[in-house]
Amino acid sequence: MTGREATQTVGILGFHNSRETKAICNAVSMLGQNAVWLHEEAVSIDVSSEGVTLDPDVDVVVNRLLLSKSTTPLEDRSITSCYAAVQSVLNDPRNALFAVHKHAAASRLSLYSLRCRERSDRDDVKKNGCGSNRVIR
Repeated sequence: MTGREATQTVGILGFHNSRETKAICNAVSMLGQNAVWLHEEAVSIDVSSEGVTLDPDVDVVVNRLLLSKSTTPLEDRSITSCYAAVQSVLNDPRNALFAVHKHAAASRLSLYSLRCRERSDRDDVKKNGCGSNRVIR
C-alpha cells in the first residue's frame, strides 16, 4: 500500500473462536488493513429514528455465520442481516438461509437451470413429499 490509500476496517463476523477466523484476521492485517473480530460480546446494534448504528463501526464485513450450532440461529442471522442492511458483506446472509433448507436450496438452484431429474436406480435416494425419487444433478 502507498501512503495515499485509506486503511479500511474489516469486520470478521463469527460467534466462535476458530482457526479460520484467526486466519482471516491475520490475512486482513497482512494486507495492511484493520481487522476487527465481531463476536457476540463485541457487537452493539442501535436502531432508532436516526437510523442504524453498529459498534464497532467497520467498512466491510466478512460473514462467518454460515452454518450455526447456536441455540438461537435466527438471532445470529438477524445480526448478520443488520450489518448487510448498512454495510457491504461478503457471504451475504440470504445465501446462508438458502443453503440451510433443502427446498430453499433446490428452488434457488432451479433458478439457474439446475433441475432435478428422475432417479430410481438407487435405494438410498429418499422419496420426497411428491412421491417421486429426485436428486439434484
